[in-house]
Order: sequence, then structure tokens, then C-alpha cells
Amino acid sequence: MHEGLQQARAPTFDVPSALEVMLTGSYQRLPRCIEDIGSQNKLSPDEEKHALQKLDTSVRYKVLVTPRPKEVSSISVTDGVAVFRVDGEFKVLLTLGYRGNLDLWRILHMELLVGEKNGPIKLGEIRRFALGDDIERRMAVSENPFSVLYAILHELSISLAMDTIIRQANVLRHGRWKEAISSERISDSTTGQTGNAAVMQLGQDGEFDSSGFRLPVLKLNYWLDGKNSGPAESDLSPFIKIEAGQDMQIKCQHSSFILDPLTDKEANLSLDLSCIDVEKLILKAIACNRHTRLLDIQRQLCKNVQISQSPKDVVLKRDVGVAKAPHKKTEKASFADFCGNEVLQVRAYGQAYIVLGVNIRSGRFILQSPKNILPPSALVDWEEALNKGSNTATEVFSSLRTRSILHLLVSTGSFFGLKVANCLNNIVMSLFLNLISRCSIIIPLI
Repeated sequence: MHEGLQQARAPTFDVPSALEVMLTGSYQRLPRCIEDIGSQNKLSPDEEKHALQKLDTSVRYKVLVTPRPKEVSSISVTDGVAVFRVDGEFKVLLTLGYRGNLDLWRILHMELLVGEKNGPIKLGEIRRFALGDDIERRMAVSENPFSVLYAILHELSISLAMDTIIRQANVLRHGRWKEAISSERISDSTTGQTGNAAVMQLGQDGEFDSSGFRLPVLKLNYWLDGKNSGPAESDLSPFIKIEAGQDMQIKCQHSSFILDPLTDKEANLSLDLSCIDVEKLILKAIACNRHTRLLDIQRQLCKNVQISQSPKDVVLKRDVGVAKAPHKKTEKASFADFCGNEVLQVRAYGQAYIVLGVNIRSGRFILQSPKNILPPSALVDWEEALNKGSNTATEVFSSLRTRSILHLLVSTGSFFGLKVANCLNNIVMSLFLNLISRCSIIIPLI
């Protein structure tokens, strides 16, 4: 009797049914009463098509009557699914039927478009579902559901973008740029929340809290190479300020007025949130600042009749392809590729030029010329004077032009075996140089 009780307590396994499921993938022995209350068959193709058309009409009507923020790039409806898109930030697929109510919006899919070169930022599946559920509930009780959707995802996108910008700046500062740049979080914005905080909150309780957080403001200084790393040098160096304004849009402001070398208009510094590249932003700021400084010197030199007698005497030189078609840009070419080698060429005599450039890391002026035009020592001395500001650009190039002509005379005399006097009459030399500068003959370059 005891053994019988033990067997009665043991579970009874339906071995035949288990084998049927394993071998055929189906279960034919389901009782009739359970089949009757089970799921119904699918809609026929005609019924499915009719239902889809009806849903599509309802979604289109709902999209038309629902107010939407002006920042939304596009809303399209296809087969009952509305695609809500903000370029560079996010894309959401919506339909009607939240909790069985055909007047309320339901989120089918949500995707962030904020990212870097390696692609957009990915949210974890759990966090994405928690965020979507919270947005659905907020949209259900709001009179402007699209505004709620945009506000939450826009703030999240901007927060993640600022986090990415700060991280890239730190990587550049500890990487190949090193002491040439510095980054500093100078203050906090008064609106929004950081992406890390938002995602962390979602991971804990599934709620999206949009209050109490602040967005950082980043200050990027450049042209610091070879200078002291103290705060005084950083304050004097040019910088880019990156922040989210009151409208929660990321803005990039330069510390001084700079011109775009491609248009000669005020430069517009901005970031593509779908492919954030802080280094490209720094290179563009450097190219614009360099162009502005060289253009200012060019205008000074053009006012001097001894230095500039024709349009080709003082020329801003950049890549030939860009000079011919500055409006043509390729997707793969960066701004630095177009203006990376911009220099100012000043005629010394004939076809000989003295070249003025700007160091990309330190911002210092660099003077260059072939050795047969000027000795290197002369360039170093006047380069230092130009960087310190002890001499104007007009004084520097006037002196270099005089030295180059004297160097030419000495070289020519040596070639013919003539001896050069140690001292020359200043008045005679001045008249001679003035005569050369006024002559239109081309002195051959030796």
C-alpha cells in the first residue's frame, strides 16, 4: 500500500504527446473545447488589405489633425505606419492602438540618429522599451502628443551629443593634439538633462525624469603648442564655445570674428549630430582663423605701393581645384582638405616670392623662401619680430624685399667674379632699390 501511494504522488507524463511535439512540431490531440476558445485563424488577404487601408486612413487623418513641432523634418505614412523623423537626432515609427484605443498612439520602433563616424549611438533593448513605454503613457494623456514625443527624444539626443563631444575632445587632448588644445567645462546650461543621467534613470525604474539635470558647456582652446599650459595662455588663445542654447540646439561660437576662406563671409561653425567630429570642427576653426589673419596682412601690404604694384604681387594661395570651383564639395573631403595649405605669397622680385604661413598647432607665423632668395637667418629674425608684434607686416616685408634684392646683387656679382664693397652709400642704394621697384622688367631668378 505504501508503494502505491508513492506512485500516485509521482507526476504523470504524456509521453506520446511529447514525442509528437518533438517530431512534428505540432499537437493534434488538443481537446475540442480548448480549440474553440483558442486564437482564431488569420484574416484572409482581402480582409487584411481592407483593414490595412482603414488603419492607414485613420493614421493619416490623425497626423493631419495633430499639431507637430516645427523642428520635425518629416512625417510620412505608409501602410498604417507613421514615420516621425528629426534629422540628426531620432526616428520613430508610430501607429494607432495604444492599449486597444485607436485614438492613442503606439510606438512600434525607435531609433537614435545621433552618432559618430562608426555609426549612431545604440540604446540597450531594455532601456529602449522602458523609454518607449514612458513616452506612450505621456502621449496618451497629452493634448499634443507629438510635442511630448519630440521634447523627450530631442533632449535625450542633445544630451547624448554633448556627452559625445566632451568625450571626443578629451580623446584629442590626450592623443595627437596633446598640448596644442585644451578643453574645459566652463559652466552648465539651465535646461535639459545629461544623456548619462537620463539613461541611468531609465535603467532603474523605467521612468523618464526631465527635471533637475544640466547640460555642460564646453570651451575648446587651440593654438597652444609651445606655450605655457597656465590659465593666462588659455585666456589669450582663440577658442570655440559649444553649448545647447535656450532652444536646446547645439551652437558653436568662436571667440573672435573669422571669415570662411571658401566664401569670404563670416564663418558658420556647426556640428553634424549624425556624424559628430570635434577634430573636423577644430580644423575648420583653424583654417578660418588663419585665412582671416592672412587676409588682414594682405590688405595691409596692398596699401603699400612699393610692395604691391600689381594684383599678383601679394596673393593668397590655396589649392588650385578649390580656387577654380569653391562651391564643389565632395562628401569624403573635409574642410581642411580644401584650405589646408593656404599661404600668403609676397613678390620679392621677378618670379621670386616670400611665403607667409601659419602653424596649425601654435598659430605662429612662418616665413619661407628659397635659400637663393634670402638666407635662413634673416627669415628667423623677422619671423620672430612678426610674431611678437614688434614690427608691422609692412615693415617686415619691406625689409625682406630689400634684403632679397641685395642678396641677388651679391650673388650676381660673385658669379661674375666681382668684389662687393663692405659699405654702400645709403642714398645711392635707396635710389637704386626704388628704381628696381618701379621698373617693370623681370629680374631673372639665379
